[in-house]
Amino acid sequence: MRPLFCNGIERGVTFMAKTLSKLILIFLFGSALFVFDGSAATAGETTEKLLDILHDRGNITDEEYKELKQTAKEEEAHQFETYFNKRLHIDSRDGRFKFRIGGRMLIDGAVIDADDTFEAAEEAPEGDTFEGSGVEFRQARLHMMGLLYDRVAFKNEFDFANGDVSFKENWIELRKMPYLGRIRIGHTKEPFSLERLNSRMYMPFMERALPNGIVPGRNTGIRFLNFIGHPRMSWSVGAFKETDANGDDFTENGEYNITGRLTVTPWYADNGRRVFHIGLGYSHKFTDDSDEDAQPRFRKRPELHISDLRPVDTGEIPADGADMIGPEAALVWGPLCLQGEYWYTWLDSAAYGDPELNGYYVTCSYFLTGEHRKYKLRGNDGAEFSMVAINSTFDPKNGQWGAWQVAARFASLDLNDRGLKGGEMDDITFALNWYPWTNVRWSFNYINIDVEDSYAETGIADADADAYQTRFQVYF
Repeated sequence: MRPLFCNGIERGVTFMAKTLSKLILIFLFGSALFVFDGSAATAGETTEKLLDILHDRGNITDEEYKELKQTAKEEEAHQFETYFNKRLHIDSRDGRFKFRIGGRMLIDGAVIDADDTFEAAEEAPEGDTFEGSGVEFRQARLHMMGLLYDRVAFKNEFDFANGDVSFKENWIELRKMPYLGRIRIGHTKEPFSLERLNSRMYMPFMERALPNGIVPGRNTGIRFLNFIGHPRMSWSVGAFKETDANGDDFTENGEYNITGRLTVTPWYADNGRRVFHIGLGYSHKFTDDSDEDAQPRFRKRPELHISDLRPVDTGEIPADGADMIGPEAALVWGPLCLQGEYWYTWLDSAAYGDPELNGYYVTCSYFLTGEHRKYKLRGNDGAEFSMVAINSTFDPKNGQWGAWQVAARFASLDLNDRGLKGGEMDDITFALNWYPWTNVRWSFNYINIDVEDSYAETGIADADADAYQTRFQVYF
């Protein structure tokens, strides 16, 4: 038989646990009411009505009425509204403080039918299997953006797709700075290439085009960005230290980049349904051919991610610097969009006779249901494409089937020149996208992959493959 004091202790613990649980539930429920019920949003209106009634009845003087009205407006300015419009918004009534909470999940599946010649890549020192099928979580991200005092912006974005947490965007930005516009400090994309700066969420294909394997990506540094109204222009330039995925690096010398981009939109009409965009990017990479930690390397997967194989790969290149230039252009004509870019890189490398590398892509996409790609004159990274607004959501009972888009792309990357044999690769990609809702997309891509003269790292001379892949994504 158990002692009575043990039973008393158990009853006491149970009572305390239940009480604590109720308090937590009450707190959460109250918080939800404050955030979502709109009480804060209507408190100012109620106060003003009460003041009007008191003033009309003569209970307060005109002077008191004006003073109290001004106080009520000041208090109302510090209240926040919470709402969902493509992502969660929390905004102050005076517009000086804004917060955005969002995320994305991308689930991929693919089947790859490859020539036997790809077997040579599997036998290479860092070989990977290419023939086969599989699935992966391409991205699983959460992010928060904010604006403080109407002048200080920030963004924190984290990816959980590989089981480890890694930084993507992680920066602080000063806005409305005289002459300079915006000053951004942190881990962010270098200002180069329309497609590289665009989010994967808003591209008509599952992956970026081949030449993105040789353009600057995310690094840590300082960047300046500004917009000019007439003509519609944007410019951005920055200095960056090449880092790992978390924005960290510490070496004796290392690689540094100076990168800039200029865009012009000479034609913007019909609320963005008619757009012509041109731009030019430039980047200089500071390297040292005697420093093993500061040698550039260019390599690329085909236009899929599920396999780690990079059929074209230059290996480490002893170089005393590299320069890259990239013109870009895009045309939106209602549901039709044409887009293309060219990248040209030349290296100061005595070991390989100063090789020159290049790549390009051309894209054509079309919305069968009449929508158009949304173009932002003032995006976070300059002129860029954004989230598509579909005409009708998925509702088969009323004959609505969401938005449908088709696209085709040819891309080429040449990493062979003089003594350098990194290989050549061409991809032809066809895409079909279904948007049942604005924040949801189901994609199907077919890719024909052609690899030639890739000897140095992979051991592939000539090879062909066909890839069939699909992606289901939710983003907000």
